[in-house]
Amino acid sequence: MELNYRDKVARMTIVYYGPAASGKTTNLQVLHNAAQSEHRGDLVSVNSSQGRTILFDMLPLHGLGLAGWEVKFRLLAVPGQKAFKAARHLALRGADAIVFVANSADDRQQDNPDSLRDLAEALAQHNLDPLLIPTVFQYNKQDLPEVMSPQEMDRQLNPRGVPSLPAIAFRGEGVLETLAAIIEMLAEDISGRYRALALPPNTPADDWAHENILRAFGTLTLAGRGIEGAPAPGRGTTTAGERPDQATREASAGWRVVRVGVPETRATPTTADRTLPPSPSPLVGSYAQASVALGQAVEDLREQRDEARRFLEDLQHTLAAVEALAVEHESETGLRALLARMAKSARCRRASLLTPGPGGTLRTTATLSAEGDVLATRPEGAKLIASHLLRPALFVLNHPKTPPDLKAALEKASPPVHALVSVPLRNVKSFHAVFLLYYGATDPLPSHRELAHLDWMGRGLSASLHARRSLTQAREGWAAARGAVSGEAARRALAGIEPLLKPGTPAHRLADAAGLVNAVRLLQQGRIEPRNEALDSVLYGLRRLGVGIGGDRGLVVPCDAPLLHLALEALLEIVVEGGAGSAEVTARRVEGGFEIAVHGSKPVSAPGKSDSRWLLARRVAELHAGRLETSTGAGAPTFTLRLPSA
Repeated sequence: MELNYRDKVARMTIVYYGPAASGKTTNLQVLHNAAQSEHRGDLVSVNSSQGRTILFDMLPLHGLGLAGWEVKFRLLAVPGQKAFKAARHLALRGADAIVFVANSADDRQQDNPDSLRDLAEALAQHNLDPLLIPTVFQYNKQDLPEVMSPQEMDRQLNPRGVPSLPAIAFRGEGVLETLAAIIEMLAEDISGRYRALALPPNTPADDWAHENILRAFGTLTLAGRGIEGAPAPGRGTTTAGERPDQATREASAGWRVVRVGVPETRATPTTADRTLPPSPSPLVGSYAQASVALGQAVEDLREQRDEARRFLEDLQHTLAAVEALAVEHESETGLRALLARMAKSARCRRASLLTPGPGGTLRTTATLSAEGDVLATRPEGAKLIASHLLRPALFVLNHPKTPPDLKAALEKASPPVHALVSVPLRNVKSFHAVFLLYYGATDPLPSHRELAHLDWMGRGLSASLHARRSLTQAREGWAAARGAVSGEAARRALAGIEPLLKPGTPAHRLADAAGLVNAVRLLQQGRIEPRNEALDSVLYGLRRLGVGIGGDRGLVVPCDAPLLHLALEALLEIVVEGGAGSAEVTARRVEGGFEIAVHGSKPVSAPGKSDSRWLLARRVAELHAGRLETSTGAGAPTFTLRLPSA
């Protein structure tokens, strides 16, 4: 067994042993076909050109959990031919459990005890006790016309009385049951030898084994889900003429097969061992050792590749959620989709997304648990999250660093919670949301790399949420500013209209009043009706405020005259009320347009950005496709309206 305490990963090797043509490879092929893609690696075989295993078949299963550790099983099937005894013995180095696959055919009964004696010899070479190592017997090929019964085979092969199961491997019958039985024995064995890998209290080994089999395969039996196109009963391996179909089937199933040319000898109909010539044991052992090491290295590289691909897919989903956040009605949909993706990446089956609610409460935006979120349903949930979970963290229930109040809340959860991972979406100023990932006692906890990856997913989404919130606040602020602008314009218009509505008012004065009303209405709609207006007539109305008029005369400016008048009047009011003494308005033509400046003779404070009068002038400038500039310099502030010529 290989134990990685840093990442909490335990690697265990289960060796499928037995005579030639007993169905060891078929077991692995059926398991590979049925396993969930996220839990299986590539099935690697080193075969002869006749289709028989000459070195090994290796099937990795991973993503299972025990006491917070990720458990990875390496299933290894070894050749049964006598010529490859050295390779077979070498494969048992570091074996944690044995599945002995026996051939039930009557005419092959001597092969089974011979292979069993060979197994005992090989285990002894590696200082492994045949009477102590977890072992399960599988009596395969029970569909043949003349077979020994499982009871007879038990009497012949199984004096220890360890679990034994009948099987028809190519149909899937007994295959998954055999794996469940050996995994159960392994769980009991390692739980007694390694305290860190002890089964949780009140968790029988068979319950743990069945839970993990369901997780990896989605079922507890593969009966009827065998290998499509497998040889019919009694036919043995495929013939040379069938090898192209076999290769096609292997490729479509995702198996990786390395074929090695081995000289053929004339075979007898009774002894499969003689289909291969004797080979020097040292040479075969060297090849086997190199092949097993290479297979393990390939599997490590494949896991790294798959992890990199998964991380990339996670980032793509994060970007999709970010894009969804830009559309208001799709924001929560995007967050729910991201929750499912984050839970899958973290190999977590219970997760929630919580967002702030009114009055300091929490709102469950999305959850993968039928029971609801563990913390959101508790009165102290918001306080616990604010105290402990607004930073990326992993809390294990029985760890001394887990805060007592958080531990007390998690202990009341149903189903029980073994660990909690928090991925907050926040910045230094505000808290947007938090992903909470809950783990049971039989779930593998995320590694340091996976925790860092989840943190980066959260950071990317936090930046987007912060930008979205800032944009929303800016939009709300500008909407309020526009309301203030309209209100200021309406107030000023009414002040200008009132003296024009006295009895006997000339018609052109009434027209001016109507123009003011129309200008304010258009301002509320965000548009103007520009006309070529004599600027002198616009500025003339400002004389009643006691201002001087200077600059170029006779300018004709494309503008909405009533609005331009209101804007200049607002700027003059700022200057005059600020104590700037006398005020002056100057207009002149500049390259590309016109420049109208308002300034006083004494220094005054610049207006606040929320001053409704300043906002009114700025809005009018924008509607004219111009801009409002403020320059304080060493003297009084100068407000300059820059308007285009067309």
